[in-house]
Amino acid sequence: MLRMSPLGKIRSNCTLRGKHWLWRGALSHKCPAMHHEGRTVAVRRVILEIRDGEPLPVGAKALTSCEHHHCVSPHCAVSGTQSDVCSRIAERMSDTAKHVLAGRRAATARRRATLSAADVERLRTSSERMVDMAAALGITEAHGYKVRNHKRWRDFTAPHFLGLGAAQ
Repeated sequence: MLRMSPLGKIRSNCTLRGKHWLWRGALSHKCPAMHHEGRTVAVRRVILEIRDGEPLPVGAKALTSCEHHHCVSPHCAVSGTQSDVCSRIAERMSDTAKHVLAGRRAATARRRATLSAADVERLRTSSERMVDMAAALGITEAHGYKVRNHKRWRDFTAPHFLGLGAAQ
């Protein structure tokens, strides 16, 4: 019985797109993985060991230089550290404008909000004890005080140019 070489086995589980070998096999922790020499290993690690002729150093990670997460091509495989991984993620995120990310966070917060505008008005004007109102609204007492003191739920209903001398 003819046995396939590790490189042939890897290539048979890939879809070729230009210089990229997109892995169609198993994944382990979102990384291409295969059974090799009696254990499950990262495919890129096997590729790097075959290409370079020596095992990766302890602590080194097998990464891809392209943006295809499933690419296992020897042309795209590189070794690096956890710090390299974090740097690449930060570099990718720096392309996204900060105001876009802030808008996404605000939208998520609004979806999770448990208070309505009427609840906020009640918190700010009522003379009830905060402990009782917070329990009734399902929020913490600290959050209730922050809403009352305009640290949370800021009111943006006033006209934009109010107080700047603009005609009203």
